[in-house]
Amino acid sequence: AHTLCILEIPAEKSIITDTTNVESLKTIQYLERNLKTTRMDYDQQQRSERPNFFVPIRGPNEVNENDRVCLECQVTPIGDSNMTYTWYKNGQELSSSSRIATSNDFGYVFLEIAAANGDDSGVYMLKIANNMGEAISSHQLRVKQFPTIDTQCQHPETYKQIQYMENRRGRPIQQQQPSSSIDGESPKFTKHLNSVDNVNEGDYIRLETRVEPEMDEKLLIEWYKNGQLLTLGSRITSNFDFGLVILEIIGAKYEDTGVYTCR
Repeated sequence: AHTLCILEIPAEKSIITDTTNVESLKTIQYLERNLKTTRMDYDQQQRSERPNFFVPIRGPNEVNENDRVCLECQVTPIGDSNMTYTWYKNGQELSSSSRIATSNDFGYVFLEIAAANGDDSGVYMLKIANNMGEAISSHQLRVKQFPTIDTQCQHPETYKQIQYMENRRGRPIQQQQPSSSIDGESPKFTKHLNSVDNVNEGDYIRLETRVEPEMDEKLLIEWYKNGQLLTLGSRITSNFDFGLVILEIIGAKYEDTGVYTCR
């Protein structure tokens, strides 16, 4: 045996638009009307307000080289879409770059300088303007640069030797007979030439010797090959530096074979 019945339940609306509290709805509608009127009055007031610095530019007056610098201020009116912001340095309009950035947000205005250098020293000025007028604020900034290179010599004697070596470098060797005595001291070799063998064509050859006096600017050096005065050039060069005498031969040839004498 069995029994049955039919049950039908109507679906409710997905969003209930009818209020369950009529008095509360009237209060909300009243508040919304007043809020809209107040907002319109506020916007009208903002559009009719002259620009002003609520807080003038502030920030460090002196920084070290490579420091980060941030200048900031507060301005009114807030939210004025007609407001313009222009930064100047020493009277010249300042352009933004990868190192210098400007920004403004809800009445706060910023100028940021990354890795300050000596050229950033000066008077910074911000001009704000809208349809009702303009206002200006300025700030002095000084960047202390690192000390320059000390050019004073700490070792005078060493400096004299360096000057002598630099003056001698590149000076052509005079081809003339030296005197037997220079400033009362005869020249002498403290290191003699060594013979070179097992040399192939194209090799680099370096002959060197040492002579005294080392600091005599009048000392003359001459090279001979097989008793004949050696002609120097781009392939065969000679240098005399602080007592060291060098003969260099680049790309040796068979014709370079012989007895070399330094006098």
